[in-house]
Amino acid sequence: MPEYDYADYWPAVADAHAAVDPLGAVCWDGAPPWFNRFLADGQRRALERAMLATLGDERRAGRALDIGCGAGRWTRWLARWWSDPVGCDLSAGMLAAGAGPRVRADVTALPFAGASFEMALSVTVLQHLPAEAQQRAVAEIARVVKPGGAVVLLEMTNRIAPGPHNFPRPLASWRALVQGAGLRVERAAGEGYAPLVRLGVAAARRLPLPRARRSGGDDVKGVGGSRPTAASIGALPAPVRLVARGVVAASYPIERAAERVVPARLALHGCIVARRT
Repeated sequence: MPEYDYADYWPAVADAHAAVDPLGAVCWDGAPPWFNRFLADGQRRALERAMLATLGDERRAGRALDIGCGAGRWTRWLARWWSDPVGCDLSAGMLAAGAGPRVRADVTALPFAGASFEMALSVTVLQHLPAEAQQRAVAEIARVVKPGGAVVLLEMTNRIAPGPHNFPRPLASWRALVQGAGLRVERAAGEGYAPLVRLGVAAARRLPLPRARRSGGDDVKGVGGSRPTAASIGALPAPVRLVARGVVAASYPIERAAERVVPARLALHGCIVARRT
């Protein structure tokens, strides 16, 4: 049973889903498309709030780096604000599934010169790195951004389910990590609540579910029967799957209400906007 190694685990997950369902690798690994579309919708709205508050709605000339770009959903989205978005990712399969400027790279050792970008974006990437690797990654992100350039992070602050590939931090801890790399935090907000989904996941963890596996078929140490997977959702009885899909459909308007009234400390993710000094 192999130990968790992000540089091994995530390319295997991503390559397995790249050609069929890219969201299956970058939201909840391999979950049904209707589930991941809900997660992706919340991420998009969180990032739009951050970008509009920080950069306005003006498109400008410059390079923006999409870290962990996958098939390029955020790289394309960044083109709304920047003329030259560039993506990087560990997965060769995901890079091949997309288009546009992109390179294979590890965020802890970015292959770019210092002060190369006006902006860098990381969406649920750093949360999959152990603490020491998170520090190296944030230092690298700060290095490649120009003085005055923006850094936007959307990373996990509370778990929705256990797993050795998640390393969340409280929002205050993400903020301290960013400041420690010489970045000035301009905005820090809790983002994403999904109360019904969280209750559903908690209930699903009580059911006998198949073990999570990497694409080669090996169990990953610590990723086991308590963690719902795409395979386990597919194995649920049809009525239960129908209920789960209804819960997710009902969660769209509930999420918008939760954003207005639920305390930030209960959010699943934190969104930080910072600038290099």
